[in-house]
Amino acid sequence: MTLNGWLQIALFFLLILAVTKPLGIFIARVFAREKTFLDPILRPVERLLYRVTGVDEAREMGWMEYAVAMLLFSLVSMLLLYVMQRVQYWLPFNPQKLTAVSPGHLAWNTAASFTTNTNWQAYSGETTMSYFTQMAGLAYHNFVSAATGIALAVAFIRGIARREAETIGNFWVDLVRASLWVLLPFCVVGSLVLVSQGVVQNLRPYDTVKLVEAQKVPHLNADGKPAVGADGQVQLHDVVKLTVAAEDLHLTVFKDVPGCADTRSNLGAPAKVDRRGVHIGRLVFGGKKLMLDAEAGIDGDAVRELP
Repeated sequence: MTLNGWLQIALFFLLILAVTKPLGIFIARVFAREKTFLDPILRPVERLLYRVTGVDEAREMGWMEYAVAMLLFSLVSMLLLYVMQRVQYWLPFNPQKLTAVSPGHLAWNTAASFTTNTNWQAYSGETTMSYFTQMAGLAYHNFVSAATGIALAVAFIRGIARREAETIGNFWVDLVRASLWVLLPFCVVGSLVLVSQGVVQNLRPYDTVKLVEAQKVPHLNADGKPAVGADGQVQLHDVVKLTVAAEDLHLTVFKDVPGCADTRSNLGAPAKVDRRGVHIGRLVFGGKKLMLDAEAGIDGDAVRELP
């Protein structure tokens, strides 16, 4: 590990500590239905969603109704993703004419894992999934599965804090507010950072390019051959320091959104909560990821230029 790598890790830890309290205050205000700076933009959208779907935002649910709503929502979403993978050949935004994800149990495993936010990718995405499946299926679940987890965590906090109350909130309201107020703004900012650094996103057929220099292969299988597929995709990996740091920051912060959320008492929890264990866990997780990035040579590599 180089000095540059250690400095990056130290800076990363400081960033995590810096965003924890302000993010926690903001999230607590969101789920306590207090006014935020995003309300003028998002409240009209929220009201429209409730009007279209027939949700009464003032009505709260007991724990059983809340759990059933979550399970039904997840079940329908999982089935839709499974069907989408199996019929993707006939769906739009498939310039490569990729066929159905097969065998069937691979499509089912993918649907189940993305619904539960485990995101198990036992395939090479760009040779298996169409643009439509990735956007309307996988990216959708990246969003709503995270929002579901946040909603459940907030409901759990309410359940502890309210003690003898019979309700723990409204699942649909928590899901919408987690998506609109928490996930969407950070995704917009994060995507702009990635695009500014040249991360590619388009709907064109795949391009075939000739590399100026030999490709570096950072991951090898046990037999010494390049590891292609699964989470690593192909080996033209992202080695731009800023984008890797931005991805690590987003991943680490949002792995424990509830850890930030209960830093305030307006969710009903006691004002003085010892969050040291949560912060240490977050730092350990982020540190492990960042060390792996540093050991892979991120702090010393340059982007390979293409003709």
